Amino acid sequence: MVIRPDQYPLFLLLLLSTACSLRPAVYHDQKGIDNAATNLTPSCIQLLVHTEKLVSVQGIRDVQDVGIKAYPFFRVNRFLASFKNHLDTEDKRNQWLTLLRELDQQGRAAEIGNLLIVDDSVWPPGVRTRDQWLESLAACGEQTIQTVRENPDRMRDLVTRTRVPDSYSEIQRFLGLYPLVKRLVTAGVSRLHAETLENFRLSSVNGANKPNILYRPPEDEIPPDPESIALILARSRNNPLAIPLLEKGPELDRLFRYYAPVWRIEQESSADRMGALFWQSGQAAVDTDRPLTYAWLSRSRFEDRIVPQLNYILWFPSRPATGPMDILSGRLDGITWRVTLDLDGQVLMYDAIHNCGCYHMFFPGTGVQERKIPEREDEEAILVPARMSDNDPGRIIITLEARTHFIIGLDKSESLATGTLYAFTQYDDLRSLPLPGTGHRSVFSPQGIIPGTGRKEKWLLWPMGVSDPGAMKQWGHHTIAFVGRRHFDDPFLLERYFSRK
Repeated sequence: MVIRPDQYPLFLLLLLSTACSLRPAVYHDQKGIDNAATNLTPSCIQLLVHTEKLVSVQGIRDVQDVGIKAYPFFRVNRFLASFKNHLDTEDKRNQWLTLLRELDQQGRAAEIGNLLIVDDSVWPPGVRTRDQWLESLAACGEQTIQTVRENPDRMRDLVTRTRVPDSYSEIQRFLGLYPLVKRLVTAGVSRLHAETLENFRLSSVNGANKPNILYRPPEDEIPPDPESIALILARSRNNPLAIPLLEKGPELDRLFRYYAPVWRIEQESSADRMGALFWQSGQAAVDTDRPLTYAWLSRSRFEDRIVPQLNYILWFPSRPATGPMDILSGRLDGITWRVTLDLDGQVLMYDAIHNCGCYHMFFPGTGVQERKIPEREDEEAILVPARMSDNDPGRIIITLEARTHFIIGLDKSESLATGTLYAFTQYDDLRSLPLPGTGHRSVFSPQGIIPGTGRKEKWLLWPMGVSDPGAMKQWGHHTIAFVGRRHFDDPFLLERYFSRK
């Protein structure tokens, strides 16, 4: 095909629209299912083809985890992909396969829960409820896992296919002259880091001197002692892969309450009140009459150990604009505060992002130190605004700036009887949120973004290869550096920049 000069702008726009998607979702079409490496029965093939087609047509694919080509009943994330070289026993391989299956079941539960049943043709043969649908898919999944377990060649093939592509676009970086533009962006990031450090300095000197609201977490009548916490964590690792599994239930709830922060939020408008996501006029909105923090458990690798991470996620209605040229404003805003625990329950690291993946900050505990890494032109520097001492008793208080919701200060308090009580709910709820009337829908698109939350900054920052900079993103899609490559859910992120003292 020959492109005329007058077609160049249109061709460039087409390339950019293609480049601006996040990592592609794996769609198991008829050909791919027929060629699946797991000997599916005809009834399972029929069920899977029917399901995959409907999910794609209705635009409800859940992309928190990544599908695996030729293995349609497994999904993977960055953490499970990190076990490729650690599957040296049958017990470890079996547990790993089970965890891949669980990711697929969670994703399919969200997708089937979000399907719009317009008429009886939507139902697969012999199925008349969503539970039956999921049970049939689960039975087919058991066939798959058994086939892989019994065939070493299939197992090796599956291991080689379990990878999660990064969320940066090489096409965007090529077309955007990334090697040149990154110098300007690096300078801007350096200025932002300097401003953040100054904000923390002023906060430590002046304290909170603006009108604010305190949101405090629920507490146990008898809080667990450090020995109880260590015992919970030790029991959670009693499995072949030594993963702190911490299944949903009372023990995990106690951990989330024990390490939960107090949010001190400066107030300028209703956009500075945290709340629960809900559907309003076809868009995700925030009900500030229901202050919620969304809880999510992740894991990290740190010096040959696997450690748990408690994620506390909150949402605001918007980041209001200061004027027509404010490129950072837009619908919805939010913060993720993450607490990485050592095996004994001591905090190794606090870190945080906005829910776009922007403004990543580390707050090391006393047991870790920053690695001496030479500054590099091709990698953005990390930001460490403050260090947290384990010797200071009390609960973490996080101060957020009005409007921008930047973290501008951290301190601790031993007792806090005042403030608005917030509740916990599961982050997974956002993958299938009730619609007004009947039905459910994920707040996240098949690109891992909350629609309608884009920012004008994307027109300046697209050369950095980040998809829709500033938009609110789903777990697994948070790129946290413009220069270089860095993901919030990278299991090696912590040990890449820090070590034990």
